[in-house]
Amino acid sequence: MFKIELLPAGHGDSILITYGEGDSNHHILIDGGPYYFFVDKSKKKLGKRQSLSRRLNELIDKEAKLDLMVLTHIDADHIEGLVKWIGNHPRDLEIDDIWFNGRHHLEPGWLGVPAGEFFSKLVTEYDLQWNNRFGGEAVVCQPNKMEIEPLDDGMKFTLLSPSLEDLEKLREEWDEVLEKEKLDTNDTQAIFDRLKQNKRLRPEKLPDGWLGEEMDVDQLADAPFEEDNTAPNGSSIAFLAEYDGKAALFTGDAHPNTLIKGLKEILRKRGISRLPLDVLKVPHHGSKHNINQELLSLLECRRYLISTNGSYFKHPDQEAVARILKYGALEFSKNSFDKALLGFNYQKQRMKIWDDPQLKLEYGYEVAYPEKSGEPLIIDL
Repeated sequence: MFKIELLPAGHGDSILITYGEGDSNHHILIDGGPYYFFVDKSKKKLGKRQSLSRRLNELIDKEAKLDLMVLTHIDADHIEGLVKWIGNHPRDLEIDDIWFNGRHHLEPGWLGVPAGEFFSKLVTEYDLQWNNRFGGEAVVCQPNKMEIEPLDDGMKFTLLSPSLEDLEKLREEWDEVLEKEKLDTNDTQAIFDRLKQNKRLRPEKLPDGWLGEEMDVDQLADAPFEEDNTAPNGSSIAFLAEYDGKAALFTGDAHPNTLIKGLKEILRKRGISRLPLDVLKVPHHGSKHNINQELLSLLECRRYLISTNGSYFKHPDQEAVARILKYGALEFSKNSFDKALLGFNYQKQRMKIWDDPQLKLEYGYEVAYPEKSGEPLIIDL
């Protein structure tokens, strides 16, 4: 079994992977969404919502654990839910390892913005396992160190992002933010005092729309591409996960140029021209700045998953989805008896416009949504 749950994390990311054979199930959590996605089980008003806390509490009830928690990067729509979980439930759910690049992972002097510092100090305070697969050092992609030691039962990882250069850019930006925030990363008590003041993230205890006009997919797909250059997104942990003959690429908000470099190195080592994938988690919620023709040309992929409700940043962008259809779905359907799949974890107007019979016929794809509002999109590989 290799199952992916694209949880409804508002405009952010939260992904639960379950894999294994028979009764031996393993679980990997990637990101936690924004703070409002985290709803404690005590909040009866929102108790029916498929929140992060609800899903993790279901694992606790089954006496399961997380083999791995990956916090790809420090943007609020990825980190806030995990700050809330670790702050409120630090030991309720066993976590074998956490992948996250914190202050001490770079020299000289890695400095983090407040949410990153909150998470780092909580992980340290509760003595949770941190970057074990990397000997406690930074999660960083280097040409000779892309393959990671497999998890139990053979889940394999190949790291594509971030690079040392990406982390250095983030370090410089974090420096500026902490100076502006007047925070000292070495003053743990001051960090916790600031967390206590943060109404959104503090633990209970401490240690819109679319115009709907007819679209020209080819024109949108070939619109000029301007790459994302933001430091936090560039620091995203991105990796290829392979199990039982299935492969999924999880990208966070990684820069396409970084992903392309990693993919080309994988292709070189494997002696192939395109990487066969069962799933691509589309980078940066379907931003037009994070997916391009070159990236898609390196993949042979059937399923494309986009995690967002479209709020705040109005993702996914038309250009990004058009590129997926023209250079991803269409290429797959030309060479397969199966159709490609465009999967969304919300059924909003920005997503529903792609559920168009003529477009689906022309570009050889289907569209999938969660069965019910407020539940995850589940993909069984």
